[in-house]
Amino acid sequence: MLYNYYFTFGSWEKFPFKNGYIIIKARSLSCAIEVFKVLYPNEGNEETLLCSDFYTEDQWARASENHKMKYFGTISTELINEEKR
Repeated sequence: MLYNYYFTFGSWEKFPFKNGYIIIKARSLSCAIEVFKVLYPNEGNEETLLCSDFYTEDQWARASENHKMKYFGTISTELINEEKR
């Protein structure tokens, strides 16, 4: 079974997206992080992800609407499926 993992971005110029988020569908958070690292490598530091934060489905569902609104409508959401990579 695949779950949604949300990776959010602020306005830092090195982020692959600005002020938005993507969803990676994966079997686990660790798998989603590995997919993210392959797609958006941080060449300066492999241990640090090029995103502001990441959330499981449960964490995203519990996040306040005010918090989520920072990421809606600013960029199109990209959906990445672990099984298709």
